Amino acid sequence: MTLNLSSLTDQEDLTRKISPSSLSQDSGKYHLFRCLFFLCCSSQFLGNIANAVATTALQLHLASNKQLNSFIPDHLTVIAPNASSQPGASALDFLRDLVLSAEKAATSLACSSILLGQTSESDYLGDLAIFLGSGDFGEGHEEDVIKTLGLQTYTQHNITPISLETSDKLPLSVSSNPNSSEIQPFVDKIKCLEGRYCFRLSKHGSEGSVVTYFLVGKINDAWVALCGMGTWSDE
Repeated sequence: MTLNLSSLTDQEDLTRKISPSSLSQDSGKYHLFRCLFFLCCSSQFLGNIANAVATTALQLHLASNKQLNSFIPDHLTVIAPNASSQPGASALDFLRDLVLSAEKAATSLACSSILLGQTSESDYLGDLAIFLGSGDFGEGHEEDVIKTLGLQTYTQHNITPISLETSDKLPLSVSSNPNSSEIQPFVDKIKCLEGRYCFRLSKHGSEGSVVTYFLVGKINDAWVALCGMGTWSDE
């Protein structure tokens, strides 16, 4: 990876979105933060996508009671803790291309996450790839996805299934813009996911709700997910 350490703009933007004190007592969080810093300084991924993906990865990590520090910057992917298998090169390439196509589609619709569309009030959180591995992560096993990521603070009442529109089972933000050439690469990618489904987690806070979307599917006998986060004033 080629680094441009003289460009600190992305790192400064990222640190404004998190509390540095939350990293100082946890070596795992600090390790991830360093990885995200290198991602933001990488000449290959400089730009808004670096900030958005890095910030989502860190927010997910801070919400988890597990060490989500298996982050692969070059492929914009988090490996779930205790994954039963590790992704091969082809799977990692697919996940990287999935994230890049999601970012391109979201930008074309003037939003930061293609999964949330224009419903989110935040513009600094993008879509992130997650490798879950083999296991019972199909539709109906949303809680297993949550548990493997260490997000047990979300109870069952916070899980909301999200309908995928049309016979192609696409997110609403995508299916309502079928003729966009900027969206088609993302459509082609998610059509490769078998058994895909979507659900949302929500957590209320003093400044509104944090919502996390997961588009889950299977490729090459392993479960993967595209994760998008955002904020709502109220539900």
